[in-house]
Amino acid sequence: QALHDLLAESAERQCGDRAITAALASGVALEQLAAARSSVWAAVDALLDRAKAEGRIAPDARAADLRVLWAGVARVLAADGNADATAWRRYAGLVLRALAA
Repeated sequence: QALHDLLAESAERQCGDRAITAALASGVALEQLAAARSSVWAAVDALLDRAKAEGRIAPDARAADLRVLWAGVARVLAADGNADATAWRRYAGLVLRALAA
């Protein structure tokens, strides 16, 4: 549930502030941004491990998988100008279901 909540909240924030989407997906090598990105993905790894232990997420799923799937979805939603937080949360759920056990 924590992983779902994190992604749903992230979706809602990214819907309202596209700079977050750009910062998380960016290859920009600013030290502070890189440290923040690293911290976020370390937390996601921990949540994924917990979800795997609970049998909710496939055992071979990794944070990198979630990053690729979510970044793709977020980029398309942003490019389409989608400002509907409900739609963003729905896609967050679809991404998590793609990684389900």
